[in-house]
Amino acid sequence: MDDRYASGFAMEKLIGRLAGIFAALAMFISCLGLFGLAAYMAEQRTREIGIRKVLGASMGQLVTLLGKEFIVLVGVSCLIASPVAFYFLQHWLEGYYYRISLGPGVFIVSAAMAIVITIVTISVQALKAALMNPVRSLRTEWSSPISSAASSPAWKSKSRKQARSAYNPSPKAQPAASGADAPATYKARR
Repeated sequence: MDDRYASGFAMEKLIGRLAGIFAALAMFISCLGLFGLAAYMAEQRTREIGIRKVLGASMGQLVTLLGKEFIVLVGVSCLIASPVAFYFLQHWLEGYYYRISLGPGVFIVSAAMAIVITIVTISVQALKAALMNPVRSLRTEWSSPISSAASSPAWKSKSRKQARSAYNPSPKAQPAASGADAPATYKARR
């Protein structure tokens, strides 16, 4: 009798194990995506973070600045996913004679866990951006093409004569504006 009862739930155990493995894999992939998105956002907002640090923003304020958007997105996704999950779980549980009832506590705990995982995932990038030297971030953001060209190794390796000839070509290098090779505009002026 017990063997028949256990064999009826063997498939359920296998499905539960597979669902757990795929859920862990999906969470890992989503954490990688969150980490990459947080790194991209921190890189894009380097100048803003530097200005805020110069003006006296604390590390907590900077971490909140970067993390607030992600937490709101995860909260909205939990609000959308909870009714859908409730619907499918209710239909799955109706197949059993003895079943549990689903309350809001399950969904609140899962939303809280998702938000905690989000905070842990993005906190690394947020702290890295908050601890960065603001002078360095502002200097690299505001550097002009002329100053960066002047400090490049290719510019330093040229001699003065080569550098001058690059900006002031010699008269020999310019094409003659007379004769058969001259454009029509030059001929019309003569």
